[in-house]
Amino acid sequence: MKQQSKFKHNENQRFSSVSSKMKQTEIGMIPEDWEEKSFGELCLVRRGASPRPIHDFISVSGIPWVKIADASAQNTRYIEWTNEFIIEKGRLNTVIVKPGDLIVSNSATPGIPKFMKINAAIHDGWLLLDPLEIVDKHFLYYLFLNERSKLVGIADGTVFKNLKTDIVRSHKVVIPKSLDEQRRIAKILWDIDSKIELNQQMNKTLEAIGQAIFKHWFIDFEFPNEKGKPYKSSGGEMVDSELGKIPKGWKVGKLREIGRIQPGFAFKSTDFINEGIKIIKIRNIQNGVVNLDSEDFVNDELFNITDKKFYLSSGDVIIAMTGAELGKVGIIPKIDEIMLLNQRVGKVVSNSRFLFYLYLTKNEIQDYMKGISSASSAQGNISNSDIENITIIVPDIHVLSRFSAVTNSLFDKLVDNLGENLILSQIRDSILPKLMSGKIRVPVETNR
Repeated sequence: MKQQSKFKHNENQRFSSVSSKMKQTEIGMIPEDWEEKSFGELCLVRRGASPRPIHDFISVSGIPWVKIADASAQNTRYIEWTNEFIIEKGRLNTVIVKPGDLIVSNSATPGIPKFMKINAAIHDGWLLLDPLEIVDKHFLYYLFLNERSKLVGIADGTVFKNLKTDIVRSHKVVIPKSLDEQRRIAKILWDIDSKIELNQQMNKTLEAIGQAIFKHWFIDFEFPNEKGKPYKSSGGEMVDSELGKIPKGWKVGKLREIGRIQPGFAFKSTDFINEGIKIIKIRNIQNGVVNLDSEDFVNDELFNITDKKFYLSSGDVIIAMTGAELGKVGIIPKIDEIMLLNQRVGKVVSNSRFLFYLYLTKNEIQDYMKGISSASSAQGNISNSDIENITIIVPDIHVLSRFSAVTNSLFDKLVDNLGENLILSQIRDSILPKLMSGKIRVPVETNR
């Protein structure tokens, strides 16, 4: 927790509560030098469009075609890639966006603001926002983040919410009259998000390094021999197995020989309360990380009588064992609290030396799980024994131990970065509404 206190101290030097005269508006009390505006007064709002019928225009290359799923999959402020494209012929019947443009989702999962990093096209599930001269573009981004829950609350639809352009244009917000103050507010939030994204990129690099070493040792069989030279290319003996040639001393076995899967506890729906000990479910696994914003809790009494094998803590790896998210893997960030694992989620249990090795095999495990599910009459449900019985090449224990000695620091740093991002996100989310309402004012000496 020292890390959190240090960061908060540094952040407090950047802004503070500033006493200023207030005035009454329709929205409530705001600083005297702020004003009430609608989004329609701050930016031009244009809805995307789709060429019809859309399946005639979808292609494997061409103009990147931005889907809501692309926004959900990219856990940053940006759209940097798309999974689909449309052919050039569709250009005249859609809306083209370019790097730097600000877009907001208006259907399915509405209210998500994203900056474009690529040239692309948006369909009618997106709104393009063109800021006018009275508002800073980055400040506008955080305005939408801050107002998202309100906008979704007034969106049309029951199952699928839709933000019509008129709803967005007429929605009232408050902003500083000074562009300089808008920029100073946005910079504080922008810097926090930049640090979060830097940690995310670092974790991608750490995992890529781990994957490269994993491939070199366990696929190419070029782990260091007793002389420190690459095993296979230095003439290391290879023997036949049901999975092909493998190094002498290795064998074909089951995943349970290295680790096992601990299923979560079958809590009853009546066990859940609104606060207490967090329950981690499949929905908490997001983009390879376990989101700790739980919606379900149990009381201390139930926690104390629950077997410790269902406890979750920093660095644990969990995997979804049912449903559409089958095989999805997430890591618990570095935290000080203990949580409980819900049913239909499994915790990877292993000698701590081998946890990162098992984590790096997740793509193969996911493919195997989906194969079992497709062939099963009870599609979408996998047991812990199904996973533990996956046939794998079991390396020599000494090689595994050496791999862990080389790579465990990568995993530890990855978990630390996740923990720092958790703290940064909590700080950002706590100051966002205060900064955007004028309850916290940014000192004049802070420069963009």
